[in-house]
Amino acid sequence: MYEIEHLLSYGAFRGETLISWCMRKYNGCVANVFTKPEARRLGLASMLNVFMASKILEQEERVFTFVINDNTASVSMLEKLGYKKTDDTD
Repeated sequence: MYEIEHLLSYGAFRGETLISWCMRKYNGCVANVFTKPEARRLGLASMLNVFMASKILEQEERVFTFVINDNTASVSMLEKLGYKKTDDTD
């Protein structure tokens, strides 16, 4: 809850229900991007990611994230948004 209240975070709502969100972690990366299953394939995660990136760029800071290679949906989305893979980690 602390991160949601104190770090940069954005969400998409259907009525009063939060259906997609992302936040910026302490180290500056875009993280915790998630969309509820019933709201997937609507472009919400992409929209939130672009909005978050624009806010980070307004502060003249670097936009980056971490993603597990096996998460093909996230890797594909990030590539479409212009993210470039720079490294692998264990």
